[in-house]
Amino acid sequence: MAGTLKLNITDPGDIRPGSRGDVIVSAQEGTTNNGLVIDALPPAVISYGLVSNGVMSTVL
Repeated sequence: MAGTLKLNITDPGDIRPGSRGDVIVSAQEGTTNNGLVIDALPPAVISYGLVSNGVMSTVL
């Protein structure tokens, strides 16, 4: 995957403390990050990142 993932927080009041990960792409043959980047406003208390969850998914 390559390109830009644009993030918009639509309900900031719904943000909860702690950490979480959401699968954004899952493929039977696996996923590869070939330059996928996150585009989001600079947050005060949130940090974003992309990780591979095994070989089949990319997690935000």
